[in-house]
Amino acid sequence: MTLFILKLAEYTKYPFARYSVDGPHSAEEFRTEWLIPALEKNHQIILDLNDVTGFPGSWTEEVFGGLIRSHGYTATELRERLSIDVLDELIEYEIWHYIKSAEK
Repeated sequence: MTLFILKLAEYTKYPFARYSVDGPHSAEEFRTEWLIPALEKNHQIILDLNDVTGFPGSWTEEVFGGLIRSHGYTATELRERLSIDVLDELIEYEIWHYIKSAEK
């Protein structure tokens, strides 16, 4: 079993735009260029969301809801393979909420 730690702060400390066309540090770019390749190469991922300022809801929803809508992952599969490391428990709750909502 391969375990990989993916640190959002290495991509950006200021997540902002939902889509790539909306500006830098977009959720779409993070998902497609960083998170999906990590999921394809590794069985288990710890996604470290610490050392980042702010998590706009649209950014967070696009990253995690997009895993379901655009890439065919299921909530069950993500629960088994993805661990969220973040100090604010509300952010983790929101992430799993967006994942479940996108699956409906």
